[in-house]
Amino acid sequence: MSGFGIVALLSGTMVSEGPIFLKEGMPLVLQVEGVDTLSVSSTVSTSSTSPIPRWFELHAKALDYDNTQFCDLNSTLECVAPIEWYWDEIVSVQGQTQVEVLNVVELSKPGTHRVGVFFGEPPKAEPQNGLEIVVRRDDTYVGYVSELIGVPFVFWPKKTTQGHQTDLRLAADCVATVVYGKRRMGNQVYYLAPKALKRYLKPVAEGSMKVGDVLHFEFQTAVLSQDFPPFGQLSDNDWVIHSYHGLVEEKEFQDLPYSKQPHTVYRWRDIYD
Repeated sequence: MSGFGIVALLSGTMVSEGPIFLKEGMPLVLQVEGVDTLSVSSTVSTSSTSPIPRWFELHAKALDYDNTQFCDLNSTLECVAPIEWYWDEIVSVQGQTQVEVLNVVELSKPGTHRVGVFFGEPPKAEPQNGLEIVVRRDDTYVGYVSELIGVPFVFWPKKTTQGHQTDLRLAADCVATVVYGKRRMGNQVYYLAPKALKRYLKPVAEGSMKVGDVLHFEFQTAVLSQDFPPFGQLSDNDWVIHSYHGLVEEKEFQDLPYSKQPHTVYRWRDIYD
């Protein structure tokens, strides 16, 4: 169950242990601490006693977590619904002591990735046992929202002693996903209920929809992440980022379980103003 330390090199410069924020396509090298070569087999005996690095990514189980059922108004900041995590081995880099993230599909796509390298069986599956790598699509609002892809849905994520669960990319519901992108851009937007979010928004005129607009279904919110023809209006083949049970994900609008429900398209007020 023993583990290796990971040295992260961004453009050849060592960076501190996570979270490491990257724009998609940026090079990042992960290296087993104290080892300089690409393969253990070139420096270490292949005997059964030699530690062989095994790389893993930490995932949350796609369950329905609910802070409101687990905690009450008198609960402490530490009270949150327990999230079930598991390690998923990255087979393509097994045994390597140096990994270029761009060459690992699992780690290079937008979202939050927590990585551990161990020999033998990995330790308990918990976020603190992994190096956090946060990949955004680009420097736009939608780009920052994309950092949450893969984060577990938790109804009413809350502030803890370590910070807000969504700011820490540990939990998000529909409206927290929408708000997170603005907070990452430095805007002072509070985490609140879907209806209360409207104080920050203005309706979009018919046919004027743009990437980054907020789709509001009253009970649910989502973000338009990719607009395909016909441009300017919501169509089945447009893509959205949302959190609706399971995990934060990006998918076609037609595949949303609530796509046929009435909705209004909004835009953040600061984009108007």
